[in-house]
Amino acid sequence: MAVLSISPEVTIISVSSAFQGGLPAEMKDELAKFEKIHTLGGRLPSAQTSSEDIEVHSLDDVLSDEDDPERFNRVAEMLLADAWKQPLLLLVGDGDPGKAEVCGGLFKAAAEQRCRLRVFDVNGALGALLMAAGLETGSQFSVADAGRLASSHHPSFPPGFPAIIPDLKDGPTVGKMKPVLLAVYPRNTPSELSHRDAMPSSPSTT
Repeated sequence: MAVLSISPEVTIISVSSAFQGGLPAEMKDELAKFEKIHTLGGRLPSAQTSSEDIEVHSLDDVLSDEDDPERFNRVAEMLLADAWKQPLLLLVGDGDPGKAEVCGGLFKAAAEQRCRLRVFDVNGALGALLMAAGLETGSQFSVADAGRLASSHHPSFPPGFPAIIPDLKDGPTVGKMKPVLLAVYPRNTPSELSHRDAMPSSPSTT
């Protein structure tokens, strides 16, 4: 009998140091669901909710080894391994070592369907990306790798939820992706292009 494999789930809560008013209720509710919090910098951001019942596991000992060029990838893989045991929470703040690299590794894993990703972000670039895509923090969405998608015959993610493709770099890749997306999405499906240093463009259709 075949056994279905369920991808591990990783929740990332990213807190900006500029946010000093305390965590929003939705984030406090998320924190309350976990008995263990993984952090990158060894300390919780100042805006976190305090609880003596929460175990804090710092990954700073691995990230501080500057002689290991693979340390960011190793941390991302360690987090994925832990997530197979139980849903995992990674709480990161501004200035945490390897924040962009480790979170980027988790996004890549999500694009490869090696994990399911939930993101709550305050005053950060990721929050701006979700807003540009018209998504609420904590929404369910897929992350797709543009290169892999362009070379496929069929999207690797379910069409029932929005998809974010964060690494679009050129028109030819977009041209190769379009017929792949049209294999499952209707032609009038809304799409939106957002630039790193610009406001999101007006919605268009596939």
